[in-house]
Amino acid sequence: MIRTTTAATLLAGVAATVLATAAPAAAAPAAPIPTFNYGTKSGEVLLTAEQIGEITDAPEMSVVGRSDDLIDAKSSISPKECLSAFEPARAESFSDADPKSVTIEQLADGKPGKAPHVVIQAVIGFSDKSELGDHMRATARSWKSCGGQTVTTTSKSGDEVEWQLSDPSTKQDDTILVISQRSGKANCERAIAGYGATFIDVMSCSFEGGRATGQAEDIAAQISANLADQK
Repeated sequence: MIRTTTAATLLAGVAATVLATAAPAAAAPAAPIPTFNYGTKSGEVLLTAEQIGEITDAPEMSVVGRSDDLIDAKSSISPKECLSAFEPARAESFSDADPKSVTIEQLADGKPGKAPHVVIQAVIGFSDKSELGDHMRATARSWKSCGGQTVTTTSKSGDEVEWQLSDPSTKQDDTILVISQRSGKANCERAIAGYGATFIDVMSCSFEGGRATGQAEDIAAQISANLADQK
């Protein structure tokens, strides 16, 4: 369960509900798929607060929440298909799969909802690499169909904020899939990767005009390297 703060509370600083101004295509087009690396072991592979601080240039980063369950926050999302592209480790985004293990950490350099920087890093274990591959492909198709769309987040108080999604692209020799989102001064980057039977799911956000480009990518790459080191 979440300690210190709930996942839903932290994510409220990023988004509550999502409404797209344009619906996705009825049939998802071909999407870039990250190349899978195949290892055999998992464990404590998430980055430390110090490492996250170095990547995000936010030295005051600390862990503000941890969970061994997927995030099941109550929110109204439209289109629902864009939830995975917008937020990490959401239970609805794994309806096509049966994860065997979940570890999520949330880090921030301030109070949830007010922190200048927020990072969510997660590793989700599957029964085998085949099941992981199926989920990675489904996720990539979802991201592709949502690329370029404008989404609207609505807080519990009814405040709405528009976010512009980029088109997804592969990085790190095609091993990581990333998509960015922007709203005013706020910039976020999402990244996913796979190692062995482990799904790596990351989001990094800067809410005061700082950069986020490359941050989730770097975090995902380091988590993958940590998994490789356990072989």
